[in-house]
Amino acid sequence: MILIPEFKSIKEMCDYASKNVLIPFLEQATIKVEKLITQFIQERFYDMYSPTTYIRTRKLLDSVAHTDIKKVGQYSYEVIVYLDPSNAYYYNVDRTTGEVFDVDANYVFSLAAEGFHGSSGIQTEGQFWKEAREDLNERRTYDIVADLNSISLVMESKLNNKEIE
Repeated sequence: MILIPEFKSIKEMCDYASKNVLIPFLEQATIKVEKLITQFIQERFYDMYSPTTYIRTRKLLDSVAHTDIKKVGQYSYEVIVYLDPSNAYYYNVDRTTGEVFDVDANYVFSLAAEGFHGSSGIQTEGQFWKEAREDLNERRTYDIVADLNSISLVMESKLNNKEIE
């Protein structure tokens, strides 16, 4: 049984809804978006090419991360899903000298997002980042609005009934 408190003001009701509905929704939506981006990386990058000159580390998959949920207005929140370069280390080896040098992870991410695999000479059609963003914007794979609508209907029901079993 869920008991909904009596609200003395609209602000109190909005604060309750933010804490008990909106923030948990954002947490779940963030997980879904991370999984979607990971799926796009797998299908539109890794599955499109099998390297022969380097060992795939799968660090790109491990780099999908998100910020904490941040309040950006009275009842507005923000969370950003991104590729975290601190979760990835890339290096290259000079074939003539054997010298190892670091490669900036953001540079590798940008090349991978355009379909490049290990060098500028190997490119596939997959553009995982662009395609994931388009998918989210067009709500083809994950319909954030539908999820939010279903949560708002539950909340409306709870507010009208004040008690739900």
